[in-house]
Amino acid sequence: MAGSISCQVKHETSAKPGAVYELLMDVERWSDWMPTVTAASWEQPGEPDTGLVGVRRVRNGLSVTREKVIGGARPHHHTYALTLPRYFPLKDYQGDVRIEEHPNGSLIVWTVTCASRIPGLNKLLRSTVQSTYVRIVAALAQEAERPAQ
Repeated sequence: MAGSISCQVKHETSAKPGAVYELLMDVERWSDWMPTVTAASWEQPGEPDTGLVGVRRVRNGLSVTREKVIGGARPHHHTYALTLPRYFPLKDYQGDVRIEEHPNGSLIVWTVTCASRIPGLNKLLRSTVQSTYVRIVAALAQEAERPAQ
């Protein structure tokens, strides 16, 4: 598709897949560890195990986005579609998180696909999305490794 953007971030962690998945599903805690998120909550709760069909409301500064959970299987897979405000330069945004079992923990593989609303900005937007998710996935891994409080 014209204007298509895709990026994938991989990060190893000593945390087991269940711990990573639980943290990812604990939306109310996102602002404690996820870069750029100032508040998050379930606007519409989904299925208990996977959040399927649930809608998250995520605040990043003054902007609010909504994420609908469209797939997943505890504790290894989570997929969502993100609705961005019209003034954002991105559209058709989907995220796919895979948490693979590894001998010393797990591997987080977070893939994002979207499209640019503005022709000619693909390279810049891809770089921005990639760097954002490098930070998010590293923060997810680091937080999942922390001992329970």
